[in-house]
Amino acid sequence: MKIQPKLVLILFLSLLTQNVFSQPKNDFIISQDFVPFLDSLIAPPVNCDAAWTLVITDSLNNKYVLISAIEEQDTKIQKIISEITTNLNLKKIKINAAPPSGKGPSENIPPGNTSPSIGGKISDDFRDIQEDFQDANLAITRITETKEEFKDEINDMQYKVNEKLHNTHETDYDAHITIINDFMLYTEKQYQKHKLVFRENMNKIDAIIKKYDYGFNIKSPRIKSEILKYQLSQSENLKFLSNITKEFTVIGANFYKEKYINSHN
Repeated sequence: MKIQPKLVLILFLSLLTQNVFSQPKNDFIISQDFVPFLDSLIAPPVNCDAAWTLVITDSLNNKYVLISAIEEQDTKIQKIISEITTNLNLKKIKINAAPPSGKGPSENIPPGNTSPSIGGKISDDFRDIQEDFQDANLAITRITETKEEFKDEINDMQYKVNEKLHNTHETDYDAHITIINDFMLYTEKQYQKHKLVFRENMNKIDAIIKKYDYGFNIKSPRIKSEILKYQLSQSENLKFLSNITKEFTVIGANFYKEKYINSHN
């Protein structure tokens, strides 16, 4: 029996960002709610047939590319990541370069540090900000934990899938399709389950950021930076989900092509 020695499935669930940045802006603000963006994401396909509908074929060159809707959502997310990263770096430089005022604690102290006080009393406004940002931090932590859980599930399933693929004939296309379809269906179900956790916690973060008008009504550059960091985290998690859709579309399309196109050549 001939065993397929090289048919190994490899996933790259990294959140790589390109070094392509937009032109810096003064007092950069993103008035973006991320839950609607999350809701608009294209989910990973449930099987190889569905994956094939998410690609455009070039029959002349025997190639295919992802449909524009997938590429456009990914490009939009990447643009947000790049813009926020650039402006956070600029804010960091400005904050570090600012000379000390000599007036003691200032409004520029970020959440989690000593609060500014007047006559020994903590500012009520700052306490509200601090409490809100603690809630936002908890929401970010919950999303991060969920993302890591999802990655572990995919990696564990990937190992099992590779074992099954190794134990098939090289030309047993039906078996390959069955194995990959099971993997894709499992991933799509887990995607939808974990997306609910993402949504619940992104909704909390959106509400907190919107409460402060996305940073428009905040004078402190440090607190503005905290808001941008929350938005960066949200956009990076959207990138993670978008990567899953892209990768499983490619996987499904490759196996579809193997069975329905290559097998008939």
